[in-house]
Amino acid sequence: MAEVPELDYSSGVFQSEEEADAYNLQLLWKAVQNKRGIIVTITGIAFVFSLLYALHLPTVYTARTKIFIEGGKESAFQNPEMMESPAANPLPTYFQTRAEMLKSHHILEQAAKELNLVEHYQKVNKRIKTNEEAADLLGDDKTNVKLLKGTQIVQLSVTDTDPQWAAKIADGISDTFIKESWRERLFISEQILEWFPKEGETLQKSSGINQLRQLDKEGAITSLPSVAKDPVINSIKEERIKVDAMMRELSKRYTSEHPKIKELQARADYLESEMKSQIQKIVSGLKSGLSGEFSASNMKVIERAEIPTKPSGPKRLVMVSLSTLIALFLSIVLAVQLNNLDLNIKAEEDVRQIPMPFLGYLPQLDTLAGDTKSDRRENLLEHVLTDMRLMDDITNIRAAVLFSMPADRSKLLMFTSTIPEEGKTTVASLFGMSLAHGGEKVLLIDADMRKPALHQIFGLENKIGLSHCLVGTAKPQEAIQKIDKIPGLSIMTAGVTPPNPAALLGSSMLERLIQELEPHYRRIVFDGPPGLHIIDSLLLSAKVHGTILIFGFGKIHRNIAKKMKERILSAKGTLIGAAINGTDYKKLDYASYTYYQKYSKYYGVSKAGD
Repeated sequence: MAEVPELDYSSGVFQSEEEADAYNLQLLWKAVQNKRGIIVTITGIAFVFSLLYALHLPTVYTARTKIFIEGGKESAFQNPEMMESPAANPLPTYFQTRAEMLKSHHILEQAAKELNLVEHYQKVNKRIKTNEEAADLLGDDKTNVKLLKGTQIVQLSVTDTDPQWAAKIADGISDTFIKESWRERLFISEQILEWFPKEGETLQKSSGINQLRQLDKEGAITSLPSVAKDPVINSIKEERIKVDAMMRELSKRYTSEHPKIKELQARADYLESEMKSQIQKIVSGLKSGLSGEFSASNMKVIERAEIPTKPSGPKRLVMVSLSTLIALFLSIVLAVQLNNLDLNIKAEEDVRQIPMPFLGYLPQLDTLAGDTKSDRRENLLEHVLTDMRLMDDITNIRAAVLFSMPADRSKLLMFTSTIPEEGKTTVASLFGMSLAHGGEKVLLIDADMRKPALHQIFGLENKIGLSHCLVGTAKPQEAIQKIDKIPGLSIMTAGVTPPNPAALLGSSMLERLIQELEPHYRRIVFDGPPGLHIIDSLLLSAKVHGTILIFGFGKIHRNIAKKMKERILSAKGTLIGAAINGTDYKKLDYASYTYYQKYSKYYGVSKAGD
């Protein structure tokens, strides 16, 4: 039995994070190249649809008008007479509130009514039949209000398909807003002025419910800051308190008819009259101020809308570009996911992830079949002798195999695969022919006795072969056939299929046969049977120096390949590495395909597998 050398499988393991990152980037690029058809299709469809959609959108124009909101002096919304503290409604909040009111549904509906927007919008949307619906459409996406930062200016923007209507609507909304604001202020002023006592009216003149209302007014008026803080009123109140205190003290000793009591009562009545008179003066001043303030609007249009000359939208170039970029990104993500889901072995990276040393690629070959044995033999020889790319590929595999093992421990080699139809026999034949072309004396043995194929490739008879030698019905010299056109290459076919091929391959008779053949050949190459479901090649792997796995391009799942590797190692075999046969370089990756395409053109050879 051959000695088994120790092999290093570190080629599938990363030595640093930088190497892993570079490898991941390479995998990403490979996924993009492998699925570039999907990426181009999705991106192209997105581009076309986004372009058609952008062209279908109507061109719109935006008109802008600016409104100045007076807020420098106190108004009814900030007057300390109307609120407990001025800080309760700070100016920034007030301006923002007015800005939001500008696009309120009430204002927009009034503007729609005055501008007759229903008739205008029905030109593009027949469903608009009421001012309320027109206001809804106007407020959805056609109107924008912005308070300019650091100012008291509100900018109103209106978009429309007609530039003249855009300006007309913007001015109409601003005019409506100012008129409605003026009406609101007039209404508030009337309510507030009604709340104060009229000229010459005293609290004593009312009775019943009106008297209760007047009592409420009296309490509210005396609590106004202008009244409560008036020095004259405060002085009168202090003196009144003293007079009342003296009256209470004297009332304990005298009757109400006493001169001193009458004198104090007269003084109290005088003070009450003076206080009411002073309050009346303050109220009259407040009424005059409020009436003047509410009678004038605190807003005005400082810049009316101009008819826009250039469209403001849609941004067709931006829309198409953004849609295309998003589609490109999503298609790349999809390509990566699909590539990750495709775990069939197609490239070196797939082999490395098993992990397993990668030996090389072989391209797709045209059929080697022919009408006659001579035709099949000439077919294979034609590939080897004329296809320089094929010769280089098999030479690279040969070098990778031989350099991975010591010279004295690489004499016995076996080619096997996971399942049938992966091309192991063809690769073993090409490998043997390459060794022979290199000047070595090579024996190629067909050990796949269940389904022999080596004799078909070389167009040989399969009457006497390996099975006959193992059972002792023929000598090795009788089973060996030489290939005339390839000096140094000899073939031992499989022979008749025995009842139990595994028993023969695992017997000592195979070991004796190898010992008998070794002195006569520099290299003995076995074409072993597929090893996933039968043990023939596993038994043989323990008797050779090294085993080479052949994966058909895209035929084997990575997990199945890993299982095959484990089976060989568990059988005490030495796994040299794996090669990929039948490679379609168009599907491999762009760089490799470009390389082989240029290579073929440079040397003037046919593109096998294209």
